[in-house]
Amino acid sequence: MSTTDSPNIKTSNNNFDIVRLILALVVVFSHIRDLNNINSRFFSIFSGDFAVECFFVISGYLIIRSFKNNQNIRKYIFSRGMRILPMYYVSIVSFFVILFFISHLSVVEYLKEGGIRYLVFNGVFLNFIQPSLPGVFVDNPRISAVNGALWTIKVEILFYIFVPFFVLFIKKINRHIIPIFIILILSSIVFKWIVTDYHQILHIPEQLVNQLPSVLSYFLLGGLVNYLDLSKISKKTVFWFFIVSAFYLLLSSKTSLDLLVRPFVIAGFILPICLQRKFLISVPEKMGDLSYGIYVTHFPLVQLLIAVGLYNSFWLGFCLTFTSLFILSFISWHLIEKPALRFAKSAGKNKVVRGV
Repeated sequence: MSTTDSPNIKTSNNNFDIVRLILALVVVFSHIRDLNNINSRFFSIFSGDFAVECFFVISGYLIIRSFKNNQNIRKYIFSRGMRILPMYYVSIVSFFVILFFISHLSVVEYLKEGGIRYLVFNGVFLNFIQPSLPGVFVDNPRISAVNGALWTIKVEILFYIFVPFFVLFIKKINRHIIPIFIILILSSIVFKWIVTDYHQILHIPEQLVNQLPSVLSYFLLGGLVNYLDLSKISKKTVFWFFIVSAFYLLLSSKTSLDLLVRPFVIAGFILPICLQRKFLISVPEKMGDLSYGIYVTHFPLVQLLIAVGLYNSFWLGFCLTFTSLFILSFISWHLIEKPALRFAKSAGKNKVVRGV
């Protein structure tokens, strides 16, 4: 998911903050549905896959724009780390401690039977190796994983690593930039198509469909916008591209054709909403940017409420989920994320002054 706070983009001039908040809530709705095994027409409209794809496009646009405008690699690495890591680790450790109390195990058993492995592998973003904690969520209806949403953080970090190499490479050659983007985008799409349709024949892990390079097309389509001369693209063209993309998303089904065109459609749908300036919806500054806090805490929170029986009355669990999420994400932003961003910004200025 996109966690970017680009210093080069004033959030008052676009809809990035509100869109990211809405997308985070869409992911929450989809996981409430999935983790409770709900078959409801209302909940079926919330697609976690769609929201994550939109996050990737937004991240591609913002991250590439940020590094393109300021190519200080040390500052880039530090600021990206301070944006994504503090709350990530707070979430992992906090739920590790909280969930011990519903495991019915001793401290030694909790640590030896998977607790230490959980901390180690989740700490290095290999969540899939140890997704569960011993004695935790074993009776939940769907899965016992503690936080099934964190797989995107690994993808996001890999993209952070990719960006400096890519941006500096195209800056050095300084030509054929758009064709390079298109070649990489199409290569990513073809790779995903091969994994989706031929993973059994080729003995390729099917899980690669949601990893790099399969999802690189979404990031790069977002990033490509930074290299286009938008002044030559009429608002009417953008509007109709948006309309066609919206209708496609409403009517499409998962086919080989969808795999090929979906990244373009997602980018054509979400970026006009974020970048248009006619209908701006700002998130109150006092509330803060809650999207990342919501994203990294919602999954274990829903699992916990299911485990203790509060989703036996669905609407009670539902209301408690969102009440708790907004409280947790508000605290997260004001006590963890915002101070970390301020520290990264001040540290970056000090390094510049010292000639680093």
